[in-house]
Amino acid sequence: MKNQVIPLMTFEDKEPTKEERQKLDIGLKLGENAHKEITDKGIEFYKEKLKLVRERTLEWFEEMEDKWLDEVSSFGPNHKANNYFRWFHVFEDELNHRGQIRLIRNHMNREKEVQLDLILQFN
Repeated sequence: MKNQVIPLMTFEDKEPTKEERQKLDIGLKLGENAHKEITDKGIEFYKEKLKLVRERTLEWFEEMEDKWLDEVSSFGPNHKANNYFRWFHVFEDELNHRGQIRLIRNHMNREKEVQLDLILQFN
């Protein structure tokens, strides 16, 4: 969800509206509401959503001049940050999630291999 909050705050120079915040809070806070909202959507739903966010982000970056990265604005109630800092953390967050997904995918594949080996042993 960070990938949706940061564009609002940096490219559009605004805080999320109440309606946007409610939508974003599902992913930011997780919990039972998030579980209800994100269950049964399927991988293609998320892949398409990620693709659209990435495309729009690249369009925004193309519109910005390099000096935009140095622009400083509020970051939470008591801090300031430049856009470089904010986007560094978005990219870092994305890379961490890719690693998590790769780890889970590899684990699931190993589980399938073990199950197949067990089936073959008893047949």
